[in-house]
Amino acid sequence: MVEPRLLTLGVLLAAILHLCGCEDPGVLTPGKVPETPPCLFTPPENKLFHSSNFPHPYKSSTDCNYTLVAGPGKRVQLTIYHFETEQHPSCLYDKMVVWDSDLSTMRILCGKSNQNYVVTSTGPNMTLNFKTDSHSELSGWLATWNAVQATEEEKAGNQSEYAVTMPSTLVEENSEEICVELFDPARNEAVVSADLFVRTPADQESGTEFRDLKPLSSQTMNIGKADTRECFNLTIGSGQLKDVSNGIMNIKITDGAGYNVNVFRKVHLMAKQLHSLIQTDKGKYKPKDKVRFRILLVESDLLAADIASLDEVWVEDTQSTGPTVA
Repeated sequence: MVEPRLLTLGVLLAAILHLCGCEDPGVLTPGKVPETPPCLFTPPENKLFHSSNFPHPYKSSTDCNYTLVAGPGKRVQLTIYHFETEQHPSCLYDKMVVWDSDLSTMRILCGKSNQNYVVTSTGPNMTLNFKTDSHSELSGWLATWNAVQATEEEKAGNQSEYAVTMPSTLVEENSEEICVELFDPARNEAVVSADLFVRTPADQESGTEFRDLKPLSSQTMNIGKADTRECFNLTIGSGQLKDVSNGIMNIKITDGAGYNVNVFRKVHLMAKQLHSLIQTDKGKYKPKDKVRFRILLVESDLLAADIASLDEVWVEDTQSTGPTVA
């Protein structure tokens, strides 16, 4: 039986994260002691950890455990910021299994979600297993965990109290608008920061993981106590997107009095490109007619490119086997 669960931010959901249970998805099911996988990790508290090669496609045919230990009298609160794996109604392919302190199965996760998702253990530790098959690798997942008191309630990360709107694609040298809207009337003046992280081919070759990257671009702004919505523009400089096609935007919101939001959004990245629009002066021609062309070069935002002249233009007749005309 499969129970789809919607994760909302007060805006339309971008993706679905599947929660796959056994007889009853709403009840913790006893699990046998898991076999020791080929790779083991013990991520430190309050530090990002993620699937291999994140945010690029994770490795195929992996089987890794992540052990989270909070200590006596506390519980583990896991927050998954980004999740993207191969999707299946019963999570038969790439999946994450979350085991509670008593090794009962809390969650089986697969599919896609860019909303914060929180799971809290009933005891002082939690174990995650991430297992992949031999094909269809995606960006994987990004998470962190922290120890909470045994009496604390599970928190959803204030998801109903804010909304972040931003383009899904950032274009080099284009000014892109990012807006934050806050719905909590009891908050103080808030500070919003936006950091764009990009893992380049050089980072991959050197073994630099996503959690160790420095931001490619950063912006901050304030939202007054009486204000609800503010926007700022982010511009990626020329040459900064060479050989990269995606990145992760980290948005943090805090008011210094307990109001804290931390979200990560995957964004597509595009280097500056020129597009050619070519038009002939007529629709049909007779033999020996002179053909005139109007050529317009536009940038990714469809504004005219600042180019005074062209060295050459190539025109090819795709309907014949004749030569290309320059």
